[in-house]
Amino acid sequence: MAVQEALEHGLSDPFKDRDGTLMDPGLCIYHCANYGFIFSGLTKGGQCRCGGSTALVTYTKLNDTSSKIVCNLPCVGNSSYTCGGDNGYTIYRETIPMQLKISALQKVFIIQNLKYNKQYNGCFKESPYCNQRMLKGSKKEVISLSVGDCVNFCKNNNYSYAGLEIGTVYT
Repeated sequence: MAVQEALEHGLSDPFKDRDGTLMDPGLCIYHCANYGFIFSGLTKGGQCRCGGSTALVTYTKLNDTSSKIVCNLPCVGNSSYTCGGDNGYTIYRETIPMQLKISALQKVFIIQNLKYNKQYNGCFKESPYCNQRMLKGSKKEVISLSVGDCVNFCKNNNYSYAGLEIGTVYT
């Protein structure tokens, strides 16, 4: 489903974290809010879907008894939370949506076409030698990694370049 369709109609295509073991409500909510969606839905224990204001129109909200039967799978990233079920979604609503500097469609276009991203400087092969990192300055590991956070971290530490690797590390 295209992003614009998801913004206007149903839920987006599923999003899974990189290694499949981190998904929980916080990661899903962050991911969806980052693209301007107000609804986050978790299903099958580890899939996250996002939706706009009318996303839930065609879905039925279950009572508490039915919810315990249909939404019964623990989240792969934190088993104390429920991440939907085989045929159900655990839904969250972002009450204070993130303000985007660009539209969600522009953001997706840039992600899919990095040559249009003014900050993107290319993909570089890591050194084959141990402990010979390309960007040897400060290093920070975070679960909810964004390009903007990485650039700001490096800028605040007076570095000219910022780099992302392994999905959760920036240097």
